[in-house]
Amino acid sequence: MRVNLRFVFDNFERWLTNVFILLMVFSVLMQLFSRIFGNPVSWGEEVARYAYIWFAFMAAAFLVRTRQHIRVAYFLNFLPDRYQRITDIVQNIIIILCIIYILPSAFDHAIEVYGRRSPALEMPMFYVYISFPVGMVLLILRMIGLVIEDIKLLKHPQSNR
Repeated sequence: MRVNLRFVFDNFERWLTNVFILLMVFSVLMQLFSRIFGNPVSWGEEVARYAYIWFAFMAAAFLVRTRQHIRVAYFLNFLPDRYQRITDIVQNIIIILCIIYILPSAFDHAIEVYGRRSPALEMPMFYVYISFPVGMVLLILRMIGLVIEDIKLLKHPQSNR
């Protein structure tokens, strides 16, 4: 069976967010039932917290790809379609540049905490802190895709928003 790389690229964040939601639900339910039966696990809350952190950054990239991310578009909706696209392109480029500016510090911080361990799981905190740079790289990739898509739509205005 041949894996379609385009399909994987288009659905990567969706799969990861589903995995992290399932992990959160499983760990919270495990924590709940282990307390009910008198033998609470010490790691359940920690797994849920770290899964939530990863979920947030993967979901952000997914929402950008589907153009469902938070943005202020009240005045943008009064502009003609062509100027809306130009504004979207400029906004996305500014956001990409801001993320690129922050990214080295985020990687440095993740590496800096590598020696620290989480209280219950005893795993390196690097795996939690690296979620921010990974999520930001995915955001950059998705925003570059949006910029390319908007530029193509500017050249061929017959396509609707």
